[in-house]
Amino acid sequence: MGIYSSQSEVSAHRMRVVEAVLVLLVLYRFGLIIYRLYFHPLSKVPGPKLLAVSRLPHGIQNNLRGKFVRSATELHNKYGPVVRIAPDFISVEGSIGWSEIYARHPSKEEFGKIWQNYGPTPTPSLLPADRDVHRRQRRVLGHAFSTAALTSQECYIMENANKLFGTLKQFAEENKAVDAPLWYNNFTFDVIGDLAFGEPFGCLDCKDSVHPLIANIFPNFRADARFAFYSTIPILGRIMARVYRKDAQTREEMGRVMGLKTEERMSLGTELRTDFITYIMRGNKDGTGMSHEEILHNIRTLLLAGTETTATALSGFTYHISYDKHTRTALTEEIRRAYSSESAIDIQSTSSLPYLNACIEETLRIFPQCRRFQTEGPREISSTMVGVNQWATTHLASNFTDPMKFAPERWLPVTHPLYDVRYSSDNRAVSKPFSAGPRDCIGKNLAKVEMRLIIARLFWNFDLEPVEGQEDWISSQQVFGVVDKGPFMVKLSRRQEL
Repeated sequence: MGIYSSQSEVSAHRMRVVEAVLVLLVLYRFGLIIYRLYFHPLSKVPGPKLLAVSRLPHGIQNNLRGKFVRSATELHNKYGPVVRIAPDFISVEGSIGWSEIYARHPSKEEFGKIWQNYGPTPTPSLLPADRDVHRRQRRVLGHAFSTAALTSQECYIMENANKLFGTLKQFAEENKAVDAPLWYNNFTFDVIGDLAFGEPFGCLDCKDSVHPLIANIFPNFRADARFAFYSTIPILGRIMARVYRKDAQTREEMGRVMGLKTEERMSLGTELRTDFITYIMRGNKDGTGMSHEEILHNIRTLLLAGTETTATALSGFTYHISYDKHTRTALTEEIRRAYSSESAIDIQSTSSLPYLNACIEETLRIFPQCRRFQTEGPREISSTMVGVNQWATTHLASNFTDPMKFAPERWLPVTHPLYDVRYSSDNRAVSKPFSAGPRDCIGKNLAKVEMRLIIARLFWNFDLEPVEGQEDWISSQQVFGVVDKGPFMVKLSRRQEL
């Protein structure tokens, strides 16, 4: 009896300990909720109480479902320009946030970067760099993206455009529907291959398949986003690290291959051809450029920044103009009136077409490439994350008349025949698709050059219409850093007078 009684007492003691721990955990969580709602420094910031007490709702919507973008617009419509979207995270509308968070303030300390945005160990590249390193690296890279540099590299862009339109003409002759996002990706990847690695990747040669480089982009970003969420839950994070090990290995292998290709191009020197590496290596001659490791990591960054985002913008443009006959007609007339031959279309002349450029600005407003927080954010100050939500900012009625309407007219000068006074009060300055301040997108000139060239040649050559049943293409998309565009099929027919 004594033994059994002793064991019973031990079991009872253990149960009391477990119960006490559980009670303490419940009290701790309850106390934390009360603190975050009423005593936290952000407790006065407007926003849903559920988002204020836990990171889970935002993480689930953002990292697991990829649907936070639409929720963000609704939140700003309801709560105003500053919204608390997590216990330590504030979303700021662009009319306030661009100047306060991202602009250059020489007398102020720069907002801290969120290192987790760039992986567990930040790479020595432009994105996570501190102010001094960023300034040094950008000085070198900036030469490669100047207007003069892009003009000198126009031949590589045109060669890939010629290959793209050769394929599109073949599809039109065969009456085949075209997956526009896929072919835009093929084009932008081969251009970056040419400019950064000395040769295209061969994406435009894949007529019956998807190049592995493109096929792996979205799965990798989705895996990264989901793992980032799971890693905030200690036990689950360790389990999911094994689940996503294959994705990590794929990413590492891709990085290794890109490193080898960069090494190969650098071994050719600066005299053989003029491309990104040429400008980078010339910038290194005085000893104030970039280290070898920095070059390798920055070229990898350019691979994504100069491809997926531009292809996304072109895809959004194609979707919107496919369902807008008025805009399609006006754009077609401007382009065909401006050029007597396709060969006359180049990167310089397309910059002077007002309606074409208005269409691009409107595309970048209504369909920004970065749907969550713009590329260089969010930032951190006093352990609070702050950032501008690009999509929400450009879809608020307080900033734009009929914000859901695709209206290039809002970007036209008042002297243009198609200028519409209804949009005269639009706050166009808040649309900053390439971010703002000293860390804005270094590749914005290249992106606009590619967009102008592709759109001009597309509408000079073809009449376009969408395949039926794709009206919900945008609303069905998920966003995990990049947009899971999915196919958008269009029918191309050669213009009748050709």
